[in-house]
Amino acid sequence: MAHYLIKLKPYDKFFFGTEKGFGADNQNYFVQSAYFPQQTALLGLLRYQLLCQAGETVFANNKIVDKKVAKDLIGENSFTVGVKNDFGKIKSLSPLFLIKKDKELYPLNREYQDVKKDEEKNPNWQMRNLLFEDNNVLLSDYNPKLDLPDLLFCGEEKYKYDDIFKEVQQVGIRKNYEGKTDDKAFYMQTFYSFKERDTSFAFYAEIDVELQSNPLVYLGGERQAFSMKVEKDKKFDPNILVYQSTPDIHKLVLISDAYFNGNINEYCDFALTDLVNFRSLATSIHTEKYYDIGKNDKVKKSSAFQLYKKGSVFYSRDEKKLNDLKEKLEKSEKSEFYTIGYNYSKIILKS
Repeated sequence: MAHYLIKLKPYDKFFFGTEKGFGADNQNYFVQSAYFPQQTALLGLLRYQLLCQAGETVFANNKIVDKKVAKDLIGENSFTVGVKNDFGKIKSLSPLFLIKKDKELYPLNREYQDVKKDEEKNPNWQMRNLLFEDNNVLLSDYNPKLDLPDLLFCGEEKYKYDDIFKEVQQVGIRKNYEGKTDDKAFYMQTFYSFKERDTSFAFYAEIDVELQSNPLVYLGGERQAFSMKVEKDKKFDPNILVYQSTPDIHKLVLISDAYFNGNINEYCDFALTDLVNFRSLATSIHTEKYYDIGKNDKVKKSSAFQLYKKGSVFYSRDEKKLNDLKEKLEKSEKSEFYTIGYNYSKIILKS
């Protein structure tokens, strides 16, 4: 079994789809990319790359030629909720993260908010942990008008998404099926790009076959170009993630988005959380083509789910409850989420 670190570096802007798409009708649309691709997109990328690397006796002209070999290589179906998934030689994926130069950036726990320093002495803003004041657990200086921001961290360094990403807007007119433009088909689409060129998406994978680097792969709803660099013998180590402990109470931090089917109140005293929508495209080895998927291909969307957002924090004075929650996230009836990099978490004991 081989362990890989896979780096995906965009050549330019990128777009990752959300529930808010252009739709079927030519109407006015304003759509914005997600910051990160779904784990299912990473799985799809790996499955496609393994097919391409298998040679033309298995995969030619963007179609599977030998379904038996393909099934052994990538499994029969893409990610499916509620059933036992088999992805052939692909055994597991880690949560997605960023690499900035040589630093690995992971989601920070959602316990921070921008608070202003002394305006007379220093008008700048700083990130303050909301749960610390005189060793009490409380939302110190919490402003309900401000959201708990999405943050990334490496060691003591904290990064807002605005420090990493920049918007790239594209305006145009969509054509109808006859190839004619429609004045009412105006759209504005917001892509993202990295502010610094030395930034990449990255994840770890356990694969029981050789995986090769590729200078040109495509990812996302608009098939944006990336380079894929593969480094062997690299394994995800959650011990490198050092979250600040909280006085008098234990906590569980989500390293990735997580699906949970149950009463979360049974496992924690309170939580700082947010939700994100999840839906994926379902394909099989019988799918006719793997890019430019059209209406006649055997592809459908999965049911919609809501996941707890990465960085969410669950608190309990009972350590066992958090251990039970962690086990349920990883080994529940929907453990297929954990297999592809969802439902990862870390418990931080009280200080």
